[in-house]
Amino acid sequence: MKRIIILVGALLCLTACQGKNEEVSNTKASDTNQMVESNQVSQESQSIKEKPLWTAEQELQLTDNMEKMETDTPYYRYTMDDNLEYAGVALPKDILVETSTKWIPALVTDGKEAQPIQLTWYDSEQKKEGYQVVGMFSNLTRDNWPNFHIYVFTIKDGNPIVLHSAQTQGSPDNLFIFEEATDPIVTEMFYDIVQ
Repeated sequence: MKRIIILVGALLCLTACQGKNEEVSNTKASDTNQMVESNQVSQESQSIKEKPLWTAEQELQLTDNMEKMETDTPYYRYTMDDNLEYAGVALPKDILVETSTKWIPALVTDGKEAQPIQLTWYDSEQKKEGYQVVGMFSNLTRDNWPNFHIYVFTIKDGNPIVLHSAQTQGSPDNLFIFEEATDPIVTEMFYDIVQ
């Protein structure tokens, strides 16, 4: 009889211990799952925050679209290192904050007086204020003067904005005048690429 009682006691103890181990095992698995889920959410939100405003793929799309524009004169791409020389101004270099010269970019809105704006060349490593230039294209040639266009593609506060200039003469205040582009082919194309 003593043996039966000891045997039953041992079985009860084993059963209780086994149940306890399952609880601990389930708790550890639950904690591990929560940690994995938390890390995934953290990584996803981090990648959303780090998503650049402008990528090499978008640059290719913009260049491809502008080069395929159906106009009498083709559009060419200009950068900080490859400028459009125009009436003594190297565009875009001479109108950017980083390489500030005597030229001041200015924006005319609603037919009002031109107001100076801040243009910076886009850099994915640095958050910058004002209009971040991601590209510039122009179809300016000697043959199409004065019927040419200069488009500066910018992102301001996450919004795509195309600036347009067809300035044909200097300004006493050294302003280089822009307006927001109104050509729907250009503006909608850029909006689609950015979005």
